[in-house]
Amino acid sequence: MKKTILFALILLFTASIGVAQKSKKAKGKAKASVAAGPKSLAKADNLTANYAKSELFLTVNGVASDTISLRKNGISDPAQVAINPISCGGQKLYCVTWTENKKTGDIKTKQEDVTQKHTMIVDVASKSKVLANIESANHITEKVYLSADKYVSETQEKVRREGFECALQPDGTVVLKNKSTQTKLVYDAATKKFVAKK
Repeated sequence: MKKTILFALILLFTASIGVAQKSKKAKGKAKASVAAGPKSLAKADNLTANYAKSELFLTVNGVASDTISLRKNGISDPAQVAINPISCGGQKLYCVTWTENKKTGDIKTKQEDVTQKHTMIVDVASKSKVLANIESANHITEKVYLSADKYVSETQEKVRREGFECALQPDGTVVLKNKSTQTKLVYDAATKKFVAKK
């Protein structure tokens, strides 16, 4: 009889501790979600680059706050965000740049380090993106076995590049280049687009 009562008390005591710990965890999570909001990453003139819920957007601060979506669901959170005012074809535009980095794989066999550099030119007056470019570099480190019994190995590294390198010139033209081609773009104010210069 004494063993049964003792067992019931121990069971009741452990159950009450488990419930108390669960309620503390729930309260901590609720506080964290209430405090989270858009994270400000960069500012220039009356513009702010904000990041919230896997979306990077530009907020125009004025009489009424407007937003321009730049990117949703990238490979990682944006870093090194910069907003620069530029003049193209006599019109004021803004160049927004940021990088995203993602590491995948296992250090022992194969690891990939992907870095993407995003360049986006935005016309705030019409709330439109006039140029978007993504330059990607994939640094691959791989362990290659030289013998069938996997006793002798060497580490090989290679870099794979995709997309175009985007360079903004002082006169407002944009140069997109990779290993084999180079294209010069100028801003056409009538169509509000960058077109290839002939």
